[in-house]
Amino acid sequence: MTPLRPDLLTEQLLATCPDLITDLVLTGYQQTSNDGAAGGGQVEQLLTELTRADGRDRVRQALDRLLTAYLSELLDAAIADPAGRLPDLLNRALTACPQPQAAAAVVRRLPVTSTGLAALAATVTTQAVDHYRGLVETEPDAHTSDLSWLLNSLSLRLADLNRAEDALPPIEEAVGLRRGLASAHPDEHMSGLARSLKNLSNRLAALGRTDDALAASEESISLYRLLMAADSDEHAAALARSLHTLALRLATLRRPGDALAAIEESVTLYRDVAAVDPTTYLPELAMAQNNWSSRLAALNRAEQALTVSEESVALYRGLVAADPDAHTPALATALITVSAALAALGRDRDAVDADRESVALYRTLHSRDRDRYRAPLMTALRRLAIDLQTLDHDTEANQVQREVAELGG
Repeated sequence: MTPLRPDLLTEQLLATCPDLITDLVLTGYQQTSNDGAAGGGQVEQLLTELTRADGRDRVRQALDRLLTAYLSELLDAAIADPAGRLPDLLNRALTACPQPQAAAAVVRRLPVTSTGLAALAATVTTQAVDHYRGLVETEPDAHTSDLSWLLNSLSLRLADLNRAEDALPPIEEAVGLRRGLASAHPDEHMSGLARSLKNLSNRLAALGRTDDALAASEESISLYRLLMAADSDEHAAALARSLHTLALRLATLRRPGDALAAIEESVTLYRDVAAVDPTTYLPELAMAQNNWSSRLAALNRAEQALTVSEESVALYRGLVAADPDAHTPALATALITVSAALAALGRDRDAVDADRESVALYRTLHSRDRDRYRAPLMTALRRLAIDLQTLDHDTEANQVQREVAELGG
């Protein structure tokens, strides 16, 4: 049988050869995947045609067989090229033909953060959760911990997509599962409970439930301090994360002094762990320093706020050079913090330069995912308009404000 070339996989051919579709698709995929990088475009075309015609039973069966056999390879290819078409195509394919068992086998390969993979990561994690729910029904002792981990991860993935309300139920369920596990086996599961509580705090805060968010954050830190007393090296990074979260909660509640103390302790811990493992912890140190700058600015410590924010931006520039997909959004955010610090010191032209760079980054991100980056782009544009007005660049400021209005409309 001659393998099917993906560029010939049209709806007309699908309609005229229904009994051969699955064999043609699998053989065609094998041929194109054997071509290596040269076959990448053909694999994308294959998925394009299959997802376009997935309303037909035979096509859906072929797509299901393809995903069952090759999801691992397809996901690796998507991870390797997060800015390409494959992540979106694979997300559509999995939405049409869910693969819970296969998703559970590959979910831990997903990077912690990714602009291009955000939607795909949420879909894969959702399907992995579905698989583990079935396992827990038959063997709860063996699989409840994994289900809790996946629910925590799902909450983070949904939050990355700005789905704040959807992100809360999974983490609430994860916390409930972890409480039961920690009650029975505290040595094994207390750290998992503390981690889930930190995430719960962030999800509650995103929905404006500030008091509940603070309570979850404080409980998380209490648990981590107990764990630190037993093994400081193992839990230092986790305590740093929870202190960072606490600083955000305290800042929201207008407790600037307490917020500053929390973030300074967090930064100290992050510096220690980043010195040992920079690949893992430099991104978190950069984020904590950005928060630290904001806390200093809230107490009118402008010079120090600028120094700290510039350190954060410098860290992010290095991270973006290595992995732009993962770190460009954070750099864009850090540039806004630098701009505010510069403006507070009367360095208005430098503030505008930082604004322009942030806006340029967010425009690029917005062009790839309009829903996810509309609000951040509008925030950066508003900052730019304010700083332009300070320089009496009213014409350009008015143009920027019109762009904000168009985005908001």
